[in-house]
Amino acid sequence: MQAIEYIKSIPRFLIVRLLGKRWHWLYTSGASCIRLTEIDEPQLPTPDWVKIETYLSGICGSDLVTITAKGSPYFSPFTSSPFVLGHEVVGEIAEVGSHVEGYDVGTRVVIEPVLSCEIRGIEPQCYQCQREQFPASATPW
Repeated sequence: MQAIEYIKSIPRFLIVRLLGKRWHWLYTSGASCIRLTEIDEPQLPTPDWVKIETYLSGICGSDLVTITAKGSPYFSPFTSSPFVLGHEVVGEIAEVGSHVEGYDVGTRVVIEPVLSCEIRGIEPQCYQCQREQFPASATPW
Protein backbone atom coordinates (compact mmCIF):
# COMPACT_ATOMS: atom_id res chain seq x y z
CA MET A 1 0.00 0.00 0.00
CA GLN A 2 1.13 3.57 -0.57
CA ALA A 3 1.67 6.07 2.22
CA ILE A 4 3.18 9.48 2.82
CA GLU A 5 6.01 8.67 5.19
CA TYR A 6 8.07 11.01 7.36
CA ILE A 7 11.70 10.16 8.06
CA LYS A 8 13.64 11.95 10.79
CA SER A 9 16.71 13.56 9.25
CA ILE A 10 18.35 16.57 10.86
CA PRO A 11 20.05 17.74 7.63
CA ARG A 12 16.79 17.49 5.62
CA PHE A 13 14.81 19.14 8.44
CA LEU A 14 17.25 22.07 8.53
CA ILE A 15 17.25 22.50 4.74
CA VAL A 16 13.45 22.67 4.65
CA ARG A 17 13.19 24.86 7.73
CA LEU A 18 15.79 27.38 6.54
CA LEU A 19 15.05 27.45 2.80
CA GLY A 20 11.43 26.29 2.47
CA LYS A 21 9.92 29.74 2.98
CA ARG A 22 11.77 30.95 -0.08
CA TRP A 23 11.56 27.80 -2.20
CA HIS A 24 8.25 26.07 -1.38
CA TRP A 25 9.03 23.21 -3.74
CA LEU A 26 11.50 21.95 -1.12
CA TYR A 27 8.57 20.82 1.07
CA THR A 28 7.81 17.94 -1.27
CA SER A 29 11.17 17.49 -2.99
CA GLY A 30 13.81 14.83 -2.44
CA ALA A 31 15.39 17.22 0.08
CA SER A 32 12.39 17.01 2.43
CA CYS A 33 11.71 14.54 5.21
CA ILE A 34 8.59 13.16 3.47
CA ARG A 35 8.24 10.64 0.67
CA LEU A 36 5.50 8.73 -1.08
CA THR A 37 6.42 5.10 -0.58
CA GLU A 38 5.16 1.53 -0.58
CA ILE A 39 4.74 0.07 2.91
CA ASP A 40 3.75 -3.36 4.16
CA GLU A 41 0.23 -3.83 5.40
CA PRO A 42 0.38 -3.40 9.17
CA GLN A 43 -0.27 -6.34 11.47
CA LEU A 44 -2.03 -6.16 14.83
CA PRO A 45 0.64 -5.34 17.43
CA THR A 46 -1.20 -7.27 20.16
CA PRO A 47 -4.53 -9.14 20.50
CA ASP A 48 -5.95 -5.97 22.14
CA TRP A 49 -6.03 -3.99 18.86
CA VAL A 50 -8.25 -3.77 15.79
CA LYS A 51 -7.15 -3.08 12.22
CA ILE A 52 -8.93 -0.34 10.30
CA GLU A 53 -9.35 -0.26 6.53
CA THR A 54 -8.94 3.45 5.86
CA TYR A 55 -11.47 5.15 3.59
CA LEU A 56 -10.38 8.75 4.18
CA SER A 57 -7.46 10.32 6.02
CA GLY A 58 -7.07 14.00 6.68
CA ILE A 59 -3.90 16.04 6.56
CA CYS A 60 -4.26 18.48 9.43
CA GLY A 61 -2.29 21.36 10.87
CA SER A 62 0.13 19.14 12.78
CA ASP A 63 0.94 17.27 9.54
CA LEU A 64 1.48 20.55 7.69
CA VAL A 65 3.88 21.91 10.29
CA THR A 66 5.73 18.59 10.16
CA ILE A 67 6.04 18.79 6.36
CA THR A 68 7.21 22.40 6.45
CA ALA A 69 9.58 21.83 9.43
CA LYS A 70 7.79 24.48 11.46
CA GLY A 71 6.54 22.06 14.09
CA SER A 72 7.32 21.85 17.74
CA PRO A 73 9.38 18.97 19.14
CA TYR A 74 6.53 18.48 21.68
CA PHE A 75 5.45 15.11 20.24
CA SER A 76 8.98 13.83 19.52
CA PRO A 77 9.11 11.52 22.57
CA PHE A 78 5.80 9.97 21.48
CA THR A 79 6.65 9.22 17.86
CA SER A 80 8.97 6.82 16.16
CA SER A 81 10.41 7.21 12.71
CA PRO A 82 9.56 6.58 10.02
CA PHE A 83 5.86 7.32 10.53
CA VAL A 84 2.92 7.77 8.19
CA LEU A 85 1.21 11.17 7.97
CA GLY A 86 -2.57 11.45 8.12
CA HIS A 87 -3.83 10.51 11.56
CA GLU A 88 -7.41 11.75 11.23
CA VAL A 89 -9.01 8.62 9.84
CA VAL A 90 -12.43 7.22 9.00
CA GLY A 91 -12.83 3.66 7.90
CA GLU A 92 -14.13 0.22 8.68
CA ILE A 93 -12.87 -2.44 11.08
CA ALA A 94 -11.08 -5.05 8.96
CA GLU A 95 -9.69 -7.31 11.71
CA VAL A 96 -10.42 -7.73 15.41
CA GLY A 97 -7.82 -8.95 17.92
CA SER A 98 -8.73 -11.99 19.99
CA HIS A 99 -8.92 -9.96 23.24
CA VAL A 100 -11.23 -7.28 21.82
CA GLU A 101 -14.90 -7.29 22.80
CA GLY A 102 -17.74 -5.15 21.51
CA TYR A 103 -16.34 -4.44 18.04
CA ASP A 104 -17.02 -6.37 14.85
CA VAL A 105 -15.47 -6.56 11.40
CA GLY A 106 -17.37 -4.21 9.11
CA THR A 107 -18.20 -1.60 11.77
CA ARG A 108 -17.62 1.96 10.50
CA VAL A 109 -15.33 3.98 12.78
CA VAL A 110 -13.68 7.35 13.30
CA ILE A 111 -10.26 7.18 14.93
CA GLU A 112 -9.10 9.03 18.05
CA PRO A 113 -5.52 9.73 16.90
CA VAL A 114 -3.90 10.04 20.33
CA LEU A 115 -2.67 6.83 21.94
CA SER A 116 -3.46 7.01 25.65
CA CYS A 117 -1.31 5.62 28.45
CA GLU A 118 -3.60 2.58 28.75
CA ILE A 119 -3.18 1.40 25.14
CA ARG A 120 0.57 2.09 25.33
CA GLY A 121 0.86 0.02 28.52
CA ILE A 122 2.11 2.92 30.65
CA GLU A 123 1.57 2.56 34.39
CA PRO A 124 0.78 4.59 36.32
CA GLN A 125 -1.30 6.55 33.85
CA CYS A 126 -0.72 10.28 33.55
CA TYR A 127 -3.11 12.78 35.14
CA GLN A 128 -5.02 13.42 31.88
CA CYS A 129 -5.45 9.74 30.99
CA GLN A 130 -6.68 8.90 34.50
CA ARG A 131 -9.47 11.43 33.92
CA GLU A 132 -9.97 10.51 30.23
CA GLN A 133 -8.98 14.06 29.25
CA PHE A 134 -7.38 13.37 25.88
CA PRO A 135 -6.13 16.24 23.67
CA ALA A 136 -9.00 15.83 21.20
CA SER A 137 -11.60 16.19 23.95
CA ALA A 138 -13.27 19.48 24.79
CA THR A 139 -12.20 19.17 28.42
CA PRO A 140 -9.50 21.70 29.30
CA TRP A 141 -6.15 20.44 30.53
